[in-house]
Amino acid sequence: MLPNYTPISMIGMPWHASMVFGTAMFAAGSWVGLIAAGYVGGTKNAPDWVLWAAAVVFLAGGALVIGYGVADLIKRKRGKRDALLHPDEGWRADYVWMDADSLPGMKSRDSGRWGMHVMGLLMVGCFTSISTWVSMTVPRTGIHFFLWTMTGVMYLVQLVVVIWIVKMVLRAIRYGTPRVVFESMPVCPGEMVTGTVMCPRGFRMLDRISITLRYVVESFEHVSNQNSKKQIVCRGKVYDSWVIDDVSAQLGGFGTEGQIPIAFLIPEDAEDTNASDRPVRFWDLEVRGEAKGVDFVHRFAVPVYSEM
Repeated sequence: MLPNYTPISMIGMPWHASMVFGTAMFAAGSWVGLIAAGYVGGTKNAPDWVLWAAAVVFLAGGALVIGYGVADLIKRKRGKRDALLHPDEGWRADYVWMDADSLPGMKSRDSGRWGMHVMGLLMVGCFTSISTWVSMTVPRTGIHFFLWTMTGVMYLVQLVVVIWIVKMVLRAIRYGTPRVVFESMPVCPGEMVTGTVMCPRGFRMLDRISITLRYVVESFEHVSNQNSKKQIVCRGKVYDSWVIDDVSAQLGGFGTEGQIPIAFLIPEDAEDTNASDRPVRFWDLEVRGEAKGVDFVHRFAVPVYSEM
């Protein structure tokens, strides 16, 4: 298993299911909000701020899931459009490869998804506030200690999310938005994948760079044996790796200009990239740089297809 690996899939369900589920959550949040605002009658068993926090949880969660569905639909539409523009290249409908064919290049998967983390922080904050109120209002019994323990866990989760967002901001400020351009697409099994990884701020601030080509398979697995919740898990096999120990000496002017030429041989028995079906299977190029402070970690999908 690849821990903290950025998958291609944004959510473990197709776009239409995301839209239906997200709409239901958003409707529930809207209903709770109407109750908190007094537009819907009935007895309120909690303060208005608790009702508003619950409404925000459902509204933010619904908007996030709907956003996933819309993003997935846009990717599929763009892929189909690219395939129509290139009728002899049906592989373009599998993923958004058009940007990787020319400048400025295709963004790494680790450069975006800000909405996911901000929405997640908002939802965790609301859950934490509700959990705190419940822990303060229940009688001091055996469950009281359990509730405060769960509240403490929620505060820790909130702290982790905040730290993760701060790291993303610092990484974006320090390195910009890295991109990749491939010299030719697609790459057939047994051929060389060549191209250039570009970083707007340059690579000279990195002490060591490792570039890894791996084959990755996504799966949706239970978080634990006692939990029905599923998460996207990436499992991969490394096929080649290239390490740059002295960045300034080995890259020279390329490092200052923010360019790393890449060349890897795709195995002859390589399976095709399949980004439009579930489970997603794809070839990936990971560029990881070590530096004082925030490290450079970015990943780019590679278009490997046996049929043009």
